[in-house]
Amino acid sequence: MYFINLPNLSDLLVIVLTLAGEGIGESWVGKVLIADSIYNYAQEHHLTVRQSCLARRPNRYSCWNEPDKLIAKTASLVTTTSAWNDCVRIARQLNAGTYRPYSRALYYYNPKLCKKPKHIKSMVFLLKEGDHVFYTETK
Repeated sequence: MYFINLPNLSDLLVIVLTLAGEGIGESWVGKVLIADSIYNYAQEHHLTVRQSCLARRPNRYSCWNEPDKLIAKTASLVTTTSAWNDCVRIARQLNAGTYRPYSRALYYYNPKLCKKPKHIKSMVFLLKEGDHVFYTETK
């Protein structure tokens, strides 16, 4: 598996940026479901949470397609906003190993921005929250 190389960013910052890049406009529940997908993917593939965020599996986390734009976008957020604080709170739990998922979410996509990814077609629909549709594997 190939990972994006960002050696100058701490694990916590990578997780916060992933949550913010993928879910800054989402509700608390939407952010938690995104965190669930990060956590569950890491568990299933025996990865660290950082590796789960930066995994370059096709269509994994599109926010990292252009890392410089993601960093600029999130830097423009006022770090006192509740949306940013939600991302930081969840990321701290993921980074500390104390996060417990609320769902079996593994993958998701935003149908407003792209077609349904091919690798999701064989998965089981879990739920729709905000702009994202969440899936889990059949087990």
